Amino acid sequence: MHHCLQVPEILRIIFEKLCTVSAGAWNIRDASCLSLTCRAFHSVGESFVWKHIKSLRPLIKCMPEDVWTGEKTLSFRRPPSPPDWLHFQAKARYVISLLRPSVTVEGLRTMSLFQPVASFLLPNLKKLRWDITDRDIYEYVYMFLGPKLQWLHLGDPSHTATQVILQSLGTRCPLLQKLAMNGDAYPSLKDMEQDVTMAICALKHLHTIIIPIPITNDAVYHLATLPSLCCMKISPAIDDQLLGLLTCSATSIFPGIQYFHIDSIDLDKHTMSIVSLVQSKRMQVFRLSAYHHPSTDTLRGFLDALLHCCTNALTSIHLHFPRKASRPLENAPPDHIDCTIRLHTLSPLLTLHRLEKLEVSSSHLELTNEDIEKIAIAFPELHTLALMPTHASDRIPLVTLEGLIPLLRHCPRLETLRIALNAIASSPNPTVFSESRIPQSSLRQFDVADSPIGSPAAVAAFLSAFCTPQLLNIVCGYLPSNGNLEFITTRVEYEIRWEQVSELMSLFRLVRENERDHPENSPGESSGVTERI
Repeated sequence: MHHCLQVPEILRIIFEKLCTVSAGAWNIRDASCLSLTCRAFHSVGESFVWKHIKSLRPLIKCMPEDVWTGEKTLSFRRPPSPPDWLHFQAKARYVISLLRPSVTVEGLRTMSLFQPVASFLLPNLKKLRWDITDRDIYEYVYMFLGPKLQWLHLGDPSHTATQVILQSLGTRCPLLQKLAMNGDAYPSLKDMEQDVTMAICALKHLHTIIIPIPITNDAVYHLATLPSLCCMKISPAIDDQLLGLLTCSATSIFPGIQYFHIDSIDLDKHTMSIVSLVQSKRMQVFRLSAYHHPSTDTLRGFLDALLHCCTNALTSIHLHFPRKASRPLENAPPDHIDCTIRLHTLSPLLTLHRLEKLEVSSSHLELTNEDIEKIAIAFPELHTLALMPTHASDRIPLVTLEGLIPLLRHCPRLETLRIALNAIASSPNPTVFSESRIPQSSLRQFDVADSPIGSPAAVAAFLSAFCTPQLLNIVCGYLPSNGNLEFITTRVEYEIRWEQVSELMSLFRLVRENERDHPENSPGESSGVTERI
């Protein structure tokens, strides 16, 4: 055997290449085969084979066969004795990532009662995803909280065990860098804010925190002055005292933040103020969402504050109102408050010319063709644009097919477009817009929700004139509504017509390709066909 293959560092590089299929994917089949070919490869190969496991099944199957039973979900025939744990422990020391237990409740209870004394089940575990829906299994996450854990993703935050877990994080997982929980902000979680505040303030190495539980001033201040923090989704409860502390702080506020998401019940002036205090020069993504739709003036104030703190690094903005609630909410804003989102409301964003992704979801969105043209001119580097209502309504969108032309003209990199439009009116003749002024579009996905539509053939002819052949996916589907039968029937009819547009697009695409390849054959025929359609 070549001497190079006796160097452990070289073997690790070889096994790393074998195991890494793509980003986030891990394949152990080839590494397992290689580790069995030579004794010199075995110790290094085994560490890669057991490095990332999807469940506890392969570890439990290292025990004698008379101990366990089952296939997809394992359980124990009898309690494991200390000698039964030896092979389990030998492999467990290699595990650094676990996705799910795949063990019954009784099995986990048995493991917790009979595991070896004074040892962690997975002593070198660094990454744990425990978004378990079974509430009986959820509480056994504590068995895997060790001193080397760096990445923790929990499930239902309303579970009673979550409070105990949060209280112990500072002592059991002092090196934790990422803490994430499922769900969105909700008032019923407010009684847990002290526990989550205690957990956050005890963690000194956080770079990512995604939690739906409201947090207090102490937690917000700790996060704001944490130099390692780069990704954050929080529901802050901010008051004048906290703003005073942040304003007078000698430390930079959110100095390294790159992903900033505020998700709350209501948006108020205090939350607006904290956005204006952000001092990061690397913020790339900003998301703002709430259960109650903010007023027009409040949203405009937020965007002004964002413009005050952001730099050219900002490439993605997401606004979502109102966020769907799983249960009825109290203290909704009065109906008389103006929540309409027009271009004037969004105008602070128009100076961010390097923006690549803009998403605005609102039941009060009102934009015209002229507004779409201004957006297209302001953001020439857009590759994703979403301007969608959150609920269906009888109101006909003001944007028409003709309003899409500026997007195709000024945004050559636009690949994903989600927009509600009015396609009932007669489609404009494609020949009116010279192809010399409109470059070939890069559009690949077009989501129209339940937009009203008249003639599918006319719409297909128009889209095929300017859209790339890669536009194979036109997404349609009716939005949540009040349940009116006539209204739903109409929306279903629109969905059928949009599906017909998708089918016709493939036919028109052949016609357009022939026109582009052989323009001398029939220079006037296609326009006549389009006019007759």
